[in-house]
Amino acid sequence: MDSELKKKVWVIAGGECSGKTTLFESLQSALPQFQFVSEYNRIWLEERGITAPFASDVLDALFEACLVHYQNIDVSIPTILDTDLLNLFLWAKSTEHPSFVALQEEWSKTQFNYLLCSPDIPYVSDPLRSGWEIRKWSWEQHLLFTKQRHHFVLKSNNAASRFLEAKEIILSAE
Repeated sequence: MDSELKKKVWVIAGGECSGKTTLFESLQSALPQFQFVSEYNRIWLEERGITAPFASDVLDALFEACLVHYQNIDVSIPTILDTDLLNLFLWAKSTEHPSFVALQEEWSKTQFNYLLCSPDIPYVSDPLRSGWEIRKWSWEQHLLFTKQRHHFVLKSNNAASRFLEAKEIILSAE
């Protein structure tokens, strides 16, 4: 395996409702040697009781808080992230929010490994999601932006198989 893969930071990424958090949670007990960093934008919104649609000033505060949060994660230790700045800058891009540029610039400084979850599972409504209609666009954007990164498209379309596939990829890179 490529020596670059020995970098120990993995990001679970993909469009809305593609099984990222389910995969993240299942990997936690299987890989205790990793630090697990939950999806910060979801935590931030839930703590404040904010749901979609999101006002511009809410997105301003959210994107700024997330930028600071992700800049302060200790990535010198083995880490698995439930999304990162890639998802945030794609969200900003999809809403034509001006934070898009700053988020993309900060993301471009990272060199993480990506496990990409395709949106080939049923969509589940959630008050923090933008909606099913953005799934295809978001998936295509994830593929485009991770093309020059170490990334693995998970081929499985159910939680149990994705877990086994992701675990094997991560452990084979150690």
